[in-house]
Amino acid sequence: MHMVIKILTFANSKEEALSRAKEILAKNLCGEGRPFDYYTTFDDNSSTVSGKARWGNLPPVVKASSVKGKELIEEGMKATWKLFKRSMDCIRPALAIHSDGEIFNEKCSHLAHEKNDIGLCKTMYLPRHFMYCAGRYEGPDIWLYDHDGVAIRDVDRLKNVISHWSDYYEKKGQENPYKNMELFVVPADVHY
Repeated sequence: MHMVIKILTFANSKEEALSRAKEILAKNLCGEGRPFDYYTTFDDNSSTVSGKARWGNLPPVVKASSVKGKELIEEGMKATWKLFKRSMDCIRPALAIHSDGEIFNEKCSHLAHEKNDIGLCKTMYLPRHFMYCAGRYEGPDIWLYDHDGVAIRDVDRLKNVISHWSDYYEKKGQENPYKNMELFVVPADVHY
């Protein structure tokens, strides 16, 4: 399966941002034992199955403060929220009707969940699977990652990244290494 994640990274130029994002993808997110198998950034024209070949001409890198940057960030956060909600919509009914033992032993009845339009949840109750998805710290349920390759799973972390972690460094009384750098968004097609 393919998806387009976005890396939010601090840099002094677009070239540096793209280079840093590729480093994050290669070292933290893709490869054996990592959440994704491989990646293709949108400056790469060599692939016939990923990147531009699959998704069209997304910009390789944009400033986060630009209209397109804000759009990409919002898109990523909405996708993360949607998958979290899908998981929660499958978990809540299971918790209401099944004992801990039934859930632990995966003895939940295969009931339809009428409110959810996701086919998997309509056909089966898999509460432990959806608990896993809702609690993920990286992987196919998370669409935004920061300058350290850490998943942006909630609005507070996103706000911290966008504000260059200013509150964090002020509270610690430390020099903010990101203060004078720009925040960029680098989309990448990843396979999992």
